[in-house]
Amino acid sequence: MNENKYTDAQYLEAAESYFEGDDLTSNHTYQVVKTRKQHDCMGVGHKGNQAIPCGSKSLCEKAIHADDGRVSCYVCLPCLDEWCDDLFGEAEKEK
Repeated sequence: MNENKYTDAQYLEAAESYFEGDDLTSNHTYQVVKTRKQHDCMGVGHKGNQAIPCGSKSLCEKAIHADDGRVSCYVCLPCLDEWCDDLFGEAEKEK
């Protein structure tokens, strides 16, 4: 049984529409990953106050920041599910 509410492709689509570019970042890439170490969730509800445990599936956004160089941030599946709910409506998936 799949533990995800949405497919990886839907998570990536939600990420691309959810993250807004700015003048300081470029070359954004998004990937659904299984974390190798603990990361802070940077989803809107958590803003770094929620840890994503090692071995958890999450979204990794990578970009190049004008001042900081290469940067990355992670978003947990519950935050991604909220984004997808907003974008696609409640999941109808029964796989």
